[in-house]
Amino acid sequence: LYVLDRIVEKSKHVKSTSQVTNYYSAVSCVSTGFGNNAGRILLFSMIEPSIAPGKIRPREKEEIKTPMKPIHDEYQLLARDLVKKRLGLDHFIFGKEGHIQHELATTHFLSSYTGGHLYHYFMFNPAFTFAGYSSDGEHLYFSIYGNLTRECAYDVNFTCRLSNGLSTSKFLIGDGIREDRDVSLGVLDASQSVTVWFEHEDKYFLP
Repeated sequence: LYVLDRIVEKSKHVKSTSQVTNYYSAVSCVSTGFGNNAGRILLFSMIEPSIAPGKIRPREKEEIKTPMKPIHDEYQLLARDLVKKRLGLDHFIFGKEGHIQHELATTHFLSSYTGGHLYHYFMFNPAFTFAGYSSDGEHLYFSIYGNLTRECAYDVNFTCRLSNGLSTSKFLIGDGIREDRDVSLGVLDASQSVTVWFEHEDKYFLP
């Protein structure tokens, strides 16, 4: 709580004369500042990049038919680079009027591939409360608090060794699916689990 209170206190004295509209470039620049140190990045965004690199454009007619397929692979490549640097990323997305739809099929790699978390606040309103539940502001506060305080492992590498006839097909990690044989993550925290999908190489026939 002390850390969050200090962030709020210091932000009162920060004046910004420009707006960062391309978080793809921002993440690329921030990742170079860690040097050889492992760590995690907390990314807060409301609108998606509208200029290159990482530009998010409207889907073409044929692309609309496959909404879960990325429109390009730039975010996946950036996520791979973050993992190589032993970095994880938590992405907080805030929807607002006119910007309630986000191209998550393309941008989710920043969090899912690195071992981070994805938080999506639809029509974010810090004071809104529904049926007595916590407000969006409280939800955001404790989400950040959890990210800063839960135990984490960095530079995570693991594989799954099986008996003959068995193979791994997929790994379900946090918010995404990985189809790699050897999985590397920038971060893995105590709230996450790893699910392994097995396949048997032989076929069985009922008599």
